[in-house]
Amino acid sequence: MARGFAEQSGGGIGILSSPGHGTRIDVWLPVADGMADLAGRGADVPREAADGIGKHILVVDDDAVLRRFISEHLQLYGYDVMTAEHGAAALALLDAGARPNLVVCDLAMPGINGVDLITEIQRRHAGLPAILLTGFATQAAQLAAKEMSGAFVLLHKPVSEENLAAHVAMLLEAAEQE
Repeated sequence: MARGFAEQSGGGIGILSSPGHGTRIDVWLPVADGMADLAGRGADVPREAADGIGKHILVVDDDAVLRRFISEHLQLYGYDVMTAEHGAAALALLDAGARPNLVVCDLAMPGINGVDLITEIQRRHAGLPAILLTGFATQAAQLAAKEMSGAFVLLHKPVSEENLAAHVAMLLEAAEQE
């Protein structure tokens, strides 16, 4: 998955492993268009950030790197992001009063899987849109996802930042029109 993501982004990956000495993994990614300019603009935010202001996204993924990557990207669009490392932690956030406008969730997680988590969240909060991310291109993931109710999108990893942001915006807009 890491190699696919790096290559899809125009970069690469290098792995050097030596018994008894450990493993070194280098990931090379190009600077995203406009990001160099964005870094020097101080308090300015991307034009798309206005769309996310006031919207709360719950990101659930057991991989800390992916969770942080998704969260930071969505924050660039102005979304307020809360995170959970697994399904039980996500449900605890909801029990504590968190009210997200959308959930982004991994399929394969320890304990409760993404399909079951989204199903439970939508049972508690009818109509809450969700995005299920999966590295598995299996028909089983698609069939399991069909059992969910409510607004829902299944995206296969690696997913580009723009594709994820576009689906988030689309689901939130559809939820507002209901």
